[in-house]
Amino acid sequence: MKKFSHHIISPFAFGTIVYLFFTLLYPYHLHYQEQYQLFLFTGDYFQSYLNIPGGMSDYIGNFLTQFYFYPSVGAIFIAFLLVLIQQLTWKTVKNTEKSSVYFPLTFIPSILYWALLCDENYLPGGLISLVFLMVFISIRITIKSENLKSIFAVLSIPVLYWIAGGAVVFYVLYSVLAILFIRKERTARNTIITFIQVGLAISLPFIAKAILIQHPIIKMWIGVNFYSFPNTFPFYAGGVFLLSVLLPFFIKSLMIIRFHFKWAITVLYVVIIIAGFVTIKTSSVFDKEEVMAYDFHTRMRQWDKVIAMADKKSPSSPLSVSCLNLALAKKGMLAEHMFEYYQNGTGGLLPDFKKDFTIPMVTGEIYYQLGFINTAQRYTFEAMEALPLYQKSARTMKRLAETNLINGNRALTLKYLKILQKTLFYSKWATALSKVIDDQEILLQHPEYGWLMTHKIQNDFFFSEGEKDMMLGQLFTANNKNRTAYEYLMAYCLLNKDLNHFMQYLSLAQTIGYKQMPISFQEAFIYSWKMTSQKAPKSMPSFISNEKIQSANAFLSKMNLPNASEVLKKDYGKTYWYYLQFRN
Repeated sequence: MKKFSHHIISPFAFGTIVYLFFTLLYPYHLHYQEQYQLFLFTGDYFQSYLNIPGGMSDYIGNFLTQFYFYPSVGAIFIAFLLVLIQQLTWKTVKNTEKSSVYFPLTFIPSILYWALLCDENYLPGGLISLVFLMVFISIRITIKSENLKSIFAVLSIPVLYWIAGGAVVFYVLYSVLAILFIRKERTARNTIITFIQVGLAISLPFIAKAILIQHPIIKMWIGVNFYSFPNTFPFYAGGVFLLSVLLPFFIKSLMIIRFHFKWAITVLYVVIIIAGFVTIKTSSVFDKEEVMAYDFHTRMRQWDKVIAMADKKSPSSPLSVSCLNLALAKKGMLAEHMFEYYQNGTGGLLPDFKKDFTIPMVTGEIYYQLGFINTAQRYTFEAMEALPLYQKSARTMKRLAETNLINGNRALTLKYLKILQKTLFYSKWATALSKVIDDQEILLQHPEYGWLMTHKIQNDFFFSEGEKDMMLGQLFTANNKNRTAYEYLMAYCLLNKDLNHFMQYLSLAQTIGYKQMPISFQEAFIYSWKMTSQKAPKSMPSFISNEKIQSANAFLSKMNLPNASEVLKKDYGKTYWYYLQFRN
């Protein structure tokens, strides 16, 4: 019993590590995948997947992806599937090699697929396809009756092809290798059956293409959506499939001296653990995880968490900086604290539009919170239409329902809400909103929708991507109590180093009702004053503190030093003066 206890302990430990990894270290990759799909509990949705090879694997994969809304739940599914693959791999290994010393090697396919899942573009449908492949192989080697095994071997080809797509090729490969390497499988009957399997596997994609003429032939061969981008051939996933099939025969062919059991298995476990750690560490992209975390907290209105992340580690990418600036603005801290963090120009305030499905969502979130409802709606729709697998997105559907609600478009709002009512995690929200869609009084009291209804621009105007400061000015003019719009306008001028317009807009600050002038405004005013005015410092307006004047004098006195950038960074790195002089 002690000798074989590792058969239980090691899979449990492996599954626990996978669960903790995706729950604690990589949860926002799961959130990322969940938001870009829309799983519907309808017959038509199910039928659309059954109509193509590999559709069942995709359907189950998408079904599981919706649970990524809660990463701790999604991580359970991932851990279970990876452990299941390991167990099924061990079952096939035992069919060729009984020695338990090779048990650690059966974790290799699971570890490699875990590494693939660290890439946010690898979808769980491929993992489900691999599970189906290993299940069919396990059933094949379990059947004892030769007649029943022959029938199953033939009928399983079209079935596996339709539910797992191109995985059927590796299933046939296993049958070929079984005849070559396993003596008891080397019979005339099995040889004939294998030839039939090969013929079916080759002909089925062409038959499917003749029926489904709208799909390219490569889709008929691969079937499953392994990757977010359909034109990307899943070489790496195919390599894991191939290894899963070859591993039993590779182990059987190993000419290893039979060392003492405990010594040999310990060495194998150590090698697998070290190699697995290096593989996962190399495959993990925590810079992306950080950006996804910023985006998720922004999407969930968790402004304090966004700021806490920046306090722990200042963001550097335009998307994460833009999320931070929005969080600061929503907390009323943008003008006072923005230069305490790294700023990379206007791209970190309002990123430019790009034709993809990620940046428009983040940028659209900012425009939505500012009150540019039509712009946010356009960005959201563009993002949804740019999804590479031609699917819809739960996040975009929700936002389109919100923008149309704020704009008073009842018909379109109900259209999107009815779709979301057929989902698992958005149904409750959609149902509740549909009940109050006609009650204007309740909507105006809503802390978000009511604010946006009153602060949005009421008149039509042409939104110019190249004149964002003018757009912000129009938004503020529409409601001169919109502090967020004003601070974004001023921040845009400061980040663009446009002190002329900053000075023009500064007089509008009196409508905001600041108790004291924000620090960044004071710093910009002092610099502009000293560069353009001949008046004495004592004649500066009362909203400029003496402490800031003295600090500015000290900063300017050191500007001509050879290494001014390094000298000034320690004491002035979090001032607008430093950004103005040394940030490009």
